[in-house]
Amino acid sequence: MTLEQLKLDYINFVTQSYSTVGFDPNKTGVLFTLLMEQDSLTQEQIMKITGFSRSKVSIALNELMGLQSQYPVLQTKMPSNSKKYYKCPLSFEQYIQKFFTASFEISNFNFDFLQILVDKLVAFDPSNASIVHVKHYFEYLLLSQEYYKTFIEHSKNELADYFNSNDLKSEVFIDRYRNRLKDSVSRTRTKTKYSDAKFMEIKKEFLTTMQDLTSSYAGRKDLISVFLSLYLEYLPTTQDHIIELTGYSRSTVSEVLSILVKLNRVQIIKRAKDRKKYYKPFIKIENYGFLKFQTIKHFFSQLIDILKIKFLSELEELSLEKHEKKKYKNFFESNIYHFSQLLKYTTLMYEIIFQQFSKEIKID
Repeated sequence: MTLEQLKLDYINFVTQSYSTVGFDPNKTGVLFTLLMEQDSLTQEQIMKITGFSRSKVSIALNELMGLQSQYPVLQTKMPSNSKKYYKCPLSFEQYIQKFFTASFEISNFNFDFLQILVDKLVAFDPSNASIVHVKHYFEYLLLSQEYYKTFIEHSKNELADYFNSNDLKSEVFIDRYRNRLKDSVSRTRTKTKYSDAKFMEIKKEFLTTMQDLTSSYAGRKDLISVFLSLYLEYLPTTQDHIIELTGYSRSTVSEVLSILVKLNRVQIIKRAKDRKKYYKPFIKIENYGFLKFQTIKHFFSQLIDILKIKFLSELEELSLEKHEKKKYKNFFESNIYHFSQLLKYTTLMYEIIFQQFSKEIKID
């Protein structure tokens, strides 16, 4: 193992890790290289450390230097030569905090369309459990969206202070959330005669819209559609009903269900004297809307573990100048400290949010 290999492994590790939560791997790799070296670097030096091609580094630098960039990089020159150098004007802590809030913004989809669907369901004046279930599910998603928006706003304003004080400012968060709800507009609803066809139409509209909203972030549309279709059903449902609801072929639905079962996202239910398989989500509705928190917590836990087990331990084994080893040791330890702070912040804020959320929502 050499220092050059260890640095390359680190850059590959962070780019792969951050790509799982929606970040561009090239920009992530270039930015973390500048942060790791804590110095101004030329494009050639960045290419050598990252293993990226010239075009990848050039495109990433141009985007990071753009006026709209959340992660600013500055171009500079040295008195001794005419080469262009690049450096990070902010601290590691400031960049990590920006990455944190952006990771929630990337997957914070606009669920406003759901209010229209809720209005349609209310207009049915329903008496059956299936309609009530879907209505509550849509309302649940709308409410969880307000919590996410409030959390992002709160983190942008208070996260930096939390790093210094460990004060979550939970009362400030609750006030922000309540003020956001005050802005919601009451709606006038007209009664509509219920029909099975209209109810099915509402569910299909939900699935189609959710596919369009999430496919660029979450991947396969068929997987998204089949998974979400299960939350629209009050009771465990059959493959035939999923086919009717999603419009996918039997082979596609069968394949997707097998994947979801293996991923522990869906469970198979068997009924006495019934050869059919019934399916239901493994994750409860009340937990589904806040999966992002669980994903981010797992993400930070994994980062911390690998930084300790691999990078710090392998660095200790290298024969380096004392000042050089100290530089990279301090950098890896800074990673661990800041990721640990974010893990703690995410965990504690989730507890506050879910406690408050549980008082407001009813899921059948």
